[in-house]
Amino acid sequence: MSEEFSQYRSRGIDIFTDRCGDITKDIKKLLKNKEKIKVLELGPGYGKVLLELKQIFGDKIETYGITHQKEWSEKKIKKFALANKMFSKADVDNNIPQIYFQDLNYNLKLPSNKFDIIFSQSSFQHVSSKALALEETHRLLTKDGIARIHLQP
Repeated sequence: MSEEFSQYRSRGIDIFTDRCGDITKDIKKLLKNKEKIKVLELGPGYGKVLLELKQIFGDKIETYGITHQKEWSEKKIKKFALANKMFSKADVDNNIPQIYFQDLNYNLKLPSNKFDIIFSQSSFQHVSSKALALEETHRLLTKDGIARIHLQP
């Protein structure tokens, strides 16, 4: 990983798996019944898990992130992906997650039943209204959707 990027904002699938279980198994399971699924990370930071999932599953997944901090933009994620040689310059734009700038402490302005997988690995401790955030997570999930949320002490 490039020295310019904080290790705490760039945790990947390996650390997520240790904390919350194997999200790649969840995706494989869902892809048995769908051609494409939508994956949402709450508080993606540099989006490393989403980028790694795109490396593994390619066009079989659409990736999204929600953050209320404007500095965690698609531009910053693209810079991270290029600096860490996750995608070539020619391919990077097609693999960057779409970022929604919204606050998990309020009702989200997204349609219900939109995402097949929703996960968060290190942002939930910053949410003051955890009950509302969990209700919104449930609302956003498809009928057979899966949520993996790391609830830090």
